[in-house]
Amino acid sequence: MLSEFLGKELFDLKNDTWVNLALTDKDWTYIARLRAANGHRFDRSYLNLTLNYIAANADRVRAMYNAEAAVSRLLLSEGPDAADLHQQTLDKKDQQSLFSFRLACALHHSAKDELVAYFSGIHYSAWMRKRFLYPFVYFFINRPPDDFIDHHLSHLLPPGYENAQERAVIEFLLKDELAYDASFSFKCYVALTVHPYDACEILLNHCEATYAKNGMLGELERRAIEAVIDVVPTSRSELLPALFGKENCLREFRSDIQQDIESCFPKEEFGGAIDSLLGTAVTDGRQPHSLNQFVRAAAQLRLKHYPHVFDYEIVVSFARAYWFTGAGRVLGAYLTSLYLLPRRERPFELRELFRLAGFCGGITPLVATAPRGFQHVVTKIPNLSPSALTDHVALLNSPRGTRSDRVWLNQVHFELSSLEHAGHFRPWLQRVFESLPVMPGYLTGIDWSWFAEMVRLVRIEPFRSPAGIYALLLQYVEGRRKETNTLRIAVEPAAKAAGGLDSFLKWCFRSFGDKAVPLVRYFLTADMLLWLQLESNYVAALSSRMRCIEMCAREFGFGPLLSEETIVQEQKAYTAALLAINVGANQFEISWDILKKDVALAQGDVYNAYLAFREDDDSSAILTLAKQETDYYFAIGQRARYLIVNRDWPLFSVIAGIIDTFMEHPAQGIESLLAIRIRHNTLRREYLAAVAQINRANIPNVSGADREYIVPKFEATVGRVVQEWVDKYMHQKRPNKVHAVFDFVPGQEDLDGLLDSCRNHSEHGRTFDEVSRWIKMRLDAQLQTARSLLSKELRATLQTEIENRIVTLQIEEPYIHSIREIGRVLVAALNQQTDKLMEWFAMPSVTGTNVAIDDLHLAVCERFQTEIDGGTLALGRPTGRHAPLILKDNVRMVYDLWCEGVLNAVKHSGLMVSRVRISSYRNSRFSGLMISSKRACLDKAEQDVAGHPYTSVHDALFRDVESGLAKIASLSASVVGDAVVVRAVKRPRFFHLVVPLVRLNPVLVI
Repeated sequence: MLSEFLGKELFDLKNDTWVNLALTDKDWTYIARLRAANGHRFDRSYLNLTLNYIAANADRVRAMYNAEAAVSRLLLSEGPDAADLHQQTLDKKDQQSLFSFRLACALHHSAKDELVAYFSGIHYSAWMRKRFLYPFVYFFINRPPDDFIDHHLSHLLPPGYENAQERAVIEFLLKDELAYDASFSFKCYVALTVHPYDACEILLNHCEATYAKNGMLGELERRAIEAVIDVVPTSRSELLPALFGKENCLREFRSDIQQDIESCFPKEEFGGAIDSLLGTAVTDGRQPHSLNQFVRAAAQLRLKHYPHVFDYEIVVSFARAYWFTGAGRVLGAYLTSLYLLPRRERPFELRELFRLAGFCGGITPLVATAPRGFQHVVTKIPNLSPSALTDHVALLNSPRGTRSDRVWLNQVHFELSSLEHAGHFRPWLQRVFESLPVMPGYLTGIDWSWFAEMVRLVRIEPFRSPAGIYALLLQYVEGRRKETNTLRIAVEPAAKAAGGLDSFLKWCFRSFGDKAVPLVRYFLTADMLLWLQLESNYVAALSSRMRCIEMCAREFGFGPLLSEETIVQEQKAYTAALLAINVGANQFEISWDILKKDVALAQGDVYNAYLAFREDDDSSAILTLAKQETDYYFAIGQRARYLIVNRDWPLFSVIAGIIDTFMEHPAQGIESLLAIRIRHNTLRREYLAAVAQINRANIPNVSGADREYIVPKFEATVGRVVQEWVDKYMHQKRPNKVHAVFDFVPGQEDLDGLLDSCRNHSEHGRTFDEVSRWIKMRLDAQLQTARSLLSKELRATLQTEIENRIVTLQIEEPYIHSIREIGRVLVAALNQQTDKLMEWFAMPSVTGTNVAIDDLHLAVCERFQTEIDGGTLALGRPTGRHAPLILKDNVRMVYDLWCEGVLNAVKHSGLMVSRVRISSYRNSRFSGLMISSKRACLDKAEQDVAGHPYTSVHDALFRDVESGLAKIASLSASVVGDAVVVRAVKRPRFFHLVVPLVRLNPVLVI
C-alpha cells in the first residue's frame, strides 16, 4: 500500500481537474492485455492501486454510501420524488459517479427535459460524450432484462476487433455485477477510472459474483472486503465475511425476522415493510402502514396466490430501475425468492440467495425455499439431512395445496428441490404434473436449463408418460411456444396408437383430465395435427383444431384457459385462416389497421425512448452525430449492415420493428400470406385442378378411355414443376433462398430515406404510415416480378416438361396414338390457368367484404381431400345462377354447415362412392344452397327442421350436439339472422338438403 501522503497526491479527486471515465486510445491496449488469458497475473497489482484509490478518497466514499442509504430510505418510504430532491444536494464530484448517472436515469426515464438538463450540466470526458453516455442512457431509460445488454450494444457499437475493448468496458459499466468471467485486473482498471464509491461497488460485486460462481473467496477477494470495511463498514460489506467466514450466519436457522436489516432499513421506519416483504408466515391480511406504491405492490405479490399483473409490473420496473441501490437489491432478492422472475444461471441466483439471507438475518423459510436455497443449504451445512431441513421450514407445515398466498409455489419447489437433490426424476415429473397448472403469463419457477440437461441425459422415454408430456407442455407454454420437437416426439406414440383424432382426444381426456385443456389449446394446432398425422391436409386440420377446442369446452366447461372469449378468438382465427385459403384476386390483401395496432402495442416503450432523446442540438452530451456501422438481423434471419448516426438508432429500431412485424405477423404478415395462400399446396392445387378438368372434358378424336388413362400420368409432372417454382420464388429472401422474390430488408439508401421521412414525426402512427407506404411500394414491385415469372418462366417450364413427358409416354405407350393431342390440350388448359392465376399477384385495389361460394367450395374440397383421394367421395362444383355471396364474418358458419351437409348427404347415400352435388336455389323468400347426393334406396320422405340463431358461445357449443340436421338449421339461422326451416327430402335414388343462406327481402347480399 502507498503511504497516506503519496496516495493523496496520486489519487485524491481534484475539484477542478478530475473527470470520470477519461479513457483515451492508449487505454485500450492495456485493457486488451488485462482481458487476455494471462490478465490475472496483474490482479494483485491492480487491486493495490484500487484500494489506494479508495483509501485516498475515504471521505467521498463514506459520503456517497450515506447518500445511497438515504436514497434507499426515501425510495421505500416517500418515493422517487423525494429521492430526486436528495440527489440534487450531491457534491459536484459525486454527481460524476455512475451511481448519480444511474439514479438520474432511473428518476427521469420518462422526463426528457430533466434528463437532458442534468447531463448538460456535468463536465465529462470526450470518450463519455462520444461513446459511452448515449448507450448508457438509452439502456437505463428502457430498463431491459439483463440478457438484452448484448443485443442492445449490437445496435449501438460496430462489431470488429477495433472496438472490442470499448464494447467490453461499456457492457461492464452498464451492469458490472453480471461480469462473472471478466478478469479481476480488468475490473480494477475500470474501477480506477470511475468515482471511488463506484470502485467500492465494483469490488463488492466482484466478491459476491466470485463466491456465487466458485463457492469460495480467494485471498485477493478477502483482502478487498477487509479494506472496504476499513473505509466504510456498511451492512453490505460486513455481510460478506459474515456469510463466508467462520461466523457463517447461513448456518443459523431463523423462524422469525431480524428487525435490524441493513442500515438503510431502520426498524422504526421499515419494520412493517420488511416484515411484510420478507416474513415467513402469512399475516392476517393487514396492509403495512405508511408505504409507497412500490412497497405496497411488493407486499401484495406475496399475499396473493397469483399476483396481479399491475403490481408485478410496478415492482419489477422498480427493481430494474434501482438495482444499484439497497432498495433495488432487497426487491430483486425478494422477487427472485418468490419465483416471480425467470430462472437464471446458478451464480446469479446464488448471489440473490445470500443477499436475501443477509436481509433476513439468516436462513428463514423464505431463504430455504428460494431458488437454489435447498441445494445450497444442504451442501453448505455439514450433516444436514433434507428431512431435518424440512422440519426447520415452518411454512411447510400447512398441508400441500392449502396455501392461498404466493408461498404455495415455494412449498412446491421445496419438494421438487428435495427430489432433484435425491436424483428422483420420475417422481419429480409426477409432482410437477400434480402441482403446477398451466397459467400463461405466470412463471412456473422451473429451472428450464436444468430441465433441458435432464432431457439430454435421460432421453425421451420418461417423457412419454402423461406426467412427462405435461412437463414438456409447461416448458413449451412458458417458452412462448418456440420449440415443439421434444413435445411432439413424446406425444407421437400415443397419437399413432390412438389411430385417429377422436380416439386420441379420448386418451388425452382420460390421461390428463382437465389438464387436457392446455394441451389441446396450446399444442394441438393445425400444423401439429398434420405433424402427428391426425389429419391429412391443412383445411381438415383447421376444422379439427376447432372441433378439439369445442370438445374440450363440452367435456370440462369454461375456465381460465378456455373461456367464452377464448372460443370467440379461436373462431376468428379459424375464419381468418379459411379466408386466407380463399382463391381468387386479393391474395395479398393485408389488414394494415391490424398491423398498425399490433406494432403500436409492441413498440410503445421503444418509440417513447426515441422521442425522449430526439434533439437537434448537436452540443447535447447525450446525442452525437458520430456514425456507427453495424449489422442488424431481421426476423427472417436476413442480415443487413448499415451506417447510421448514433442518435438515429432508436428510430431505426422502431422502423426495423415495423418491418419485422410485417414479415412475421401470424395473420397479416407476408410470411403467413405466402405460406397459406401460395405455398400451402394452394398454387399447386389450382394447376392440378386444371389437369383434372381436362380428364373430364371431351377432346376431339380422343376416346374417353384413352383420356382417362393418359391424363393422370401428367399430374406428377405438373405438380413437381409448380412446386419447384413455388419453392424457388415464393419465399422471403434469405441466405438459403437467394432466388426468392419477396425482400423487405431495406438497403442503406432505402433506410436513409425512411429515417429522413420519419425523423420529424412525433406520433408512432405517422411513422407506421411512412414505413407501410414504403412496404406497399416494394410489395407492388415484387408482385409485378412474380407475375412476370409466372407468365414467362413457369409457363415455359410447364410446356417444356409436358413435351418431355409426351415423348416418354409415346415410348412407354406406343399403342396409344392420342398422347400428343392430349398433351396439346393440357398445355392450352395450363396456359389458360396461368392467365387466371396472374390475378393473384396483384395489389388489391379494394378490400373485399364478401366471399364467393366457388371460393369456399375449394376449402370444403380440401376438408374432404382424404375421402376424395380414396375414391369414396366425389364433390361437384356449385352450379346455378343464383349463388349467394357470403359475408366474411359468416364464412366459418357457412363452411361448417356445408361440411355438415356433405356428411349428412354421405350418410343417406348408401353407395360405395358418394357423389355429392352443390347447387344454388332461389325462391320468393330465400336464396341458398341445395346439397344433393345419389342414394341406393327408393323410399320417399320429407323432414322440416326449424333453426334459430345461436345466442351465445355456450349456446353454439351445447345446442344441437346430437343432431347434424339441427346443427345445420341453427347455423343457417345464424347466417340469415332469423328463424329458418331447413328441408331434408328423400326421393328414389336421390337425397336433397335445402339450406337457406340469404333473406331476399329486403337484403340481397349477406
